This record gives sequence, C-alpha cells and structure tokens, in this order.
Amino acid sequence: MSYLSKVLVVGQEGIGKRTFFASCDDVRIGPESSYNTVGVAINTTQVSVNDGDEIRLIFWNINPRERFHFIFPSLFRGAAGCLLFFDISDHSSFEALSRWLNLIRTYSGNIPIVLIATKSDLSHNVFNEEIDDFIESNELDGYFSTTNKSKIVKNFIFKRLGNKILSFLRTRPSLPAFNYKWLDHLSEEERESLKSFVSFFSRCPVCKSENHKNYLERFYLSEDAEKVKIREKLEELMEYSYYVGSNFTNEIILGIPCCNCFEKYFK
Repeated sequence: MSYLSKVLVVGQEGIGKRTFFASCDDVRIGPESSYNTVGVAINTTQVSVNDGDEIRLIFWNINPRERFHFIFPSLFRGAAGCLLFFDISDHSSFEALSRWLNLIRTYSGNIPIVLIATKSDLSHNVFNEEIDDFIESNELDGYFSTTNKSKIVKNFIFKRLGNKILSFLRTRPSLPAFNYKWLDHLSEEERESLKSFVSFFSRCPVCKSENHKNYLERFYLSEDAEKVKIREKLEELMEYSYYVGSNFTNEIILGIPCCNCFEKYFK
C-alpha cells in the first residue's frame, strides 16, 4: 500500500535544516521563497518501509522567526511525524528543544519524533549525556548525528521515521465520530443559519459539482472546537462576500472544494 504523511521539520534559525535536505539526492526540494513569505517550505521524498509499503513524506520546514509564531497552530496541525533539529556546535539550539517539543505535543499530539543533530563535524558543545537524558525523558523515537555529506545516514533517517509513522497510524485510536446537535433541537434562527450555510457552500468552487449536503450539515453543527472556529471564519467570509458583491463590481468566489478537487489540487 501507499501512504502520504505530513512531517514537521522544526528547530532554531541557522542550524542547517534547509542544508540537510539540499544535500539529499532523493528529496524533491520545493520553492524556497515560501519559507520567508508564508513561514514554511515543502520538501518531499518517497521511502519503502519494512513491510513492503511505500510512504511519501511531505516535510514542512517551519520558519522559526517570531513573525510566523501566530500561525504555528495551523502549520503544526495534521502532522504524523517530526524531525526535531539542533546544532551540536551551538548549545543554545539544544536548550530551545524543550520549547519546540512543547509546541509539537500541544498542536500535533503524541506523534513520532526523531532528534537530529547537525554540524557534527564541528566542535561539539552539547554533551552526549544531555542528549541521552533529553531523549529518554521525552520518549523520542530516535537520534541521529549528521553532516552535510552523510547521505546514507539521512536515507536511514527517512526510513526509520516512515516505519515509526506507519506504526503510529495503525495503532492510534480511530478518530471520534462527529459530535453534533440533532436538527430537531435547533431554533428557527439556527435553522436559517444552517440553511444559508449549506446553500452558500452547496457547490464546489472549482468544478461546480454539488457538495454532499449531509457533510455540510454535520460540519456546521459539529461542537468540536476546531470545527467551530473554522465555521465562524467561513461565516465571516460569507458576510464579506455579500458586502463586496453589493458594493463593488469585482467578484469573489468562495467555496468548499469537493472531495475530488481537494484530492487533486490541495492534498
């Protein structure tokens, strides 16, 4: 079988994360401009795991600069694994690992994490005992020391992480069912809001096919905190589109893509 997984790449600025991927033969490097514009650069690779399955790892290299901190929750969400980096010649980058780990656990959950030390060909300013204690106390899933030339080690890292991710995905509990109120319990105002929402997003903005009404209703009525936030933002955009449509000649097309278009253009 083939799998697709999002992998976080985090660590302090200037520790060699981008150089780590640039020296890998089997990694497809995405546009670097996005690293400084939207706070993340995307790289990909495909690895074979122990049971013969294939897994495509989508690496999200997170820009650690302060101006991107507000979008960390969105960037971290949905990850199935993480490469956590520090510079072994710079102790301050090791000291920052606890903060990064806290962000990972907060927004991505108990995903597999592999610790990576860069610049191991330079003077070591982090003791092995410190590294071992950090790995053990935080139950990390591996540790590797690398240089720009250690291509074999990097390929092994990807395979190790791929196996850990598949084990994680296969053993974690299935996602809970939607938690939503029954339609019969809605007030008249809530019914009208639901009707407007379903009508507004009834068609895919890309291919114009009709979206599943039942899915839209379940999404709108969900009491899950994250879905409620998304719904509120969508309702704000609905209101803004009405304002634009009545006051300007420009047209704004908003919508929720259908399953096929999401798979084709956004996944």
